Amino acid sequence: MTLALLFPGQGSQAPGMGESDLDAFPELVREADGILGYSVRDLCAGRDLRLRDTRYAQPALFVTGALAARARFADAPQPAFLAGHSLGELTALHVAGCFDFATGVRLAKRRGELMASATGGGMTAVLGMRVERLRELLAESGEESVTLANHNLPDQLVLSGPKDALRRITPLLAADGRVRCVPLNVAVAAHSRHMERAAQEFAHTLRGIPMAAPEVPVIANVTAEPYGPDDAAELLTRHLVSPVRWWETLCLLADSGVDRIEEIGPGEVLTTMWRKAGPHLSARSAADVHALPTTVVPPTPPPPPPTVRPEHPVRFVAGGQEHLGSEAFRRDYGTAHAYAAGSLADGVSGPAMLARLAARGLLGFLSTVGRGIQDITEDLERLTDVAGPYGLALPSTAATARHLDDVVRLGLARGVRHGEASAAAGVSEPLVRWRFTGARRGPDGTPAPGRQLLVKVARTAQADAFLSPAPPALIRRLVARGELTEEEAWAAERLPVASDVCAEAGPGWLTSDLAGPVLLPAVIALRDRAHLRHGYAEPPRVGAGGGLGEPGSVAAAFLRGADFILTGSVNQASPQARTSTAVKELLAGLGVDDTAQAPAETLFELGGRTRVATGGTLFAARADALYQAYRGHASLEALDATTRSRFEDTIFKEPLSAVWERLREDLAPEQRARADRDEKHRMALVMRAYLTRATRLALTGDPRGRRDYQIPCGPAMGAFNDWARDTPLAAPENRHVDAIALALLEGAAELGVVSRPAARTPSAA
Repeated sequence: MTLALLFPGQGSQAPGMGESDLDAFPELVREADGILGYSVRDLCAGRDLRLRDTRYAQPALFVTGALAARARFADAPQPAFLAGHSLGELTALHVAGCFDFATGVRLAKRRGELMASATGGGMTAVLGMRVERLRELLAESGEESVTLANHNLPDQLVLSGPKDALRRITPLLAADGRVRCVPLNVAVAAHSRHMERAAQEFAHTLRGIPMAAPEVPVIANVTAEPYGPDDAAELLTRHLVSPVRWWETLCLLADSGVDRIEEIGPGEVLTTMWRKAGPHLSARSAADVHALPTTVVPPTPPPPPPTVRPEHPVRFVAGGQEHLGSEAFRRDYGTAHAYAAGSLADGVSGPAMLARLAARGLLGFLSTVGRGIQDITEDLERLTDVAGPYGLALPSTAATARHLDDVVRLGLARGVRHGEASAAAGVSEPLVRWRFTGARRGPDGTPAPGRQLLVKVARTAQADAFLSPAPPALIRRLVARGELTEEEAWAAERLPVASDVCAEAGPGWLTSDLAGPVLLPAVIALRDRAHLRHGYAEPPRVGAGGGLGEPGSVAAAFLRGADFILTGSVNQASPQARTSTAVKELLAGLGVDDTAQAPAETLFELGGRTRVATGGTLFAARADALYQAYRGHASLEALDATTRSRFEDTIFKEPLSAVWERLREDLAPEQRARADRDEKHRMALVMRAYLTRATRLALTGDPRGRRDYQIPCGPAMGAFNDWARDTPLAAPENRHVDAIALALLEGAAELGVVSRPAARTPSAA
């Protein structure tokens, strides 16, 4: 296996980038702050708008890329090649040992200032046209001031020039309906003759800086060949006025045996290009490659240069864990890690839990099942000042359809960006409205969703529905009612319903006939086929949930290809969980065998089941007895005397008739009318009353009802208890929800999972 490291350029920057690496190297961050005259941490956090400015974006990308490389080099495989796109080439040269960190910061700062001073220009992406045809049309147009700036892929090109000239030439290029011209949101004509003055000034800057020969081959944008020992100053100067020959760079890497790349820095732009290049690389002819060297022998990978070695042992947040899971997940959710804490019903995952997670760059979802709209509104009010990521559970089961609609409307009104749902009720109008309200056509012409939607699936058929675009008829109904605009509908027709699908197999709370090792790869395969079939610009992500209670199971999930993990049971015993101390103590004493399936309250009449704790509580056995009685009898009156007596004496502690009369008073008129005429339904309401009371007893910790506590829980809790035994995390008071997350991820990293296998993306995508 031959590895290349790729470093992205301007346009990949995003608020929150590089947070863990900035934390890991405080001395270097202070050094960068002193050179730049401002806080890199504040800049990267996006606390102001300067990150969009070329003068600030370039040094920010250099600093975060250089620090990410230092973290990555700890125990990871060493590369045979390095390459960077535009500004990323500066980072690649630093990583190759050509100059030290401080010099790189100064060069990135100066480069950004000089490029920003060349005003009046712009750039336009040309998609769907070959470079030969583009050159013919440029010659025919007579617009000599417009030049090719980037040759990224055979059909992905970028032009630079004066904005007026770019506007004049666009109709000529777009005359073929298959070609799209997309103006880029930049105010400079980069990599063109309009940078000549900036290049002259940059050459003066470079003249006094000593440059060492690269210790790892670095492919130059200008030549698409490796840097020579004395080429750095000359090529960095020419870089500003010359096209980025990225397609030729990819050809060189492929011809040199590179079969694996890692993108070091924010985003996955270069990773996506590498994947899209695959079929072109395998099918290209000699005419497709210009000035490609004919003899390139990859050298034996050398040890990492001293300039990129950490000054101290790599800490967890800066080392292997940073490479677990999907970079795109972290980007889209604004998290430090590809990790989410799933929602816990009945308000157990409340504001305290989400705030604690968000403070550490971790994602959690606010509980809405079993909560009224007023309660949810108050919880969202408490989260108003939380700066980190959090989301909202969307209660999408057949029994909560009306509640789902209310929750979606509330979440949209409050500006919540991330949603979590179950696939149990299928693709519904409220979920599609959630995902695509605010969707738009992006600056490059591709659809951008309004929000993230993470959907938990227990079966492949569920996954397939959410990995596909919503049914056209459903989308048109939403448009007809004014709940989606035409632009939002356009995006909905071209994007999957879910941004993320979590394969939650048998060990989770959802009942599934498939085990995790079977369900996860099956869903990944479905994702790959959907990506190919629908031509998504970026594939939806697939994560793993269920049974993730110790680092081994987390490591296994990532090794099987999970983009992220979703935990549940283990978070209930944390101080931040909104449940009783008695329940937390009970959970902390469970073993892996101390759970069972029991009737689910919201799906009682349909036979729905959920997994609950059994250690110290008789709930599962008693709830199952009630369900069996419901199935075998037509009404409460049909119960035999022995069964009725047993229920009244040991479960309800009162006559069943008294339970019904109290329930009846609280029903809405239409519900009361149905129960009065439907004896079977009336029996279900009475049986469900025990399940409702069992949940309330657990949440309040009433000691008189301890044997009836209903505690949703999977075997992950017992696995965590076994793993945490004889550590500080054995005690519930120490199980802070963020400590649980970081302990699981750190443990997985220590097992050697420092780089997950690349997602298997279709070669024709």
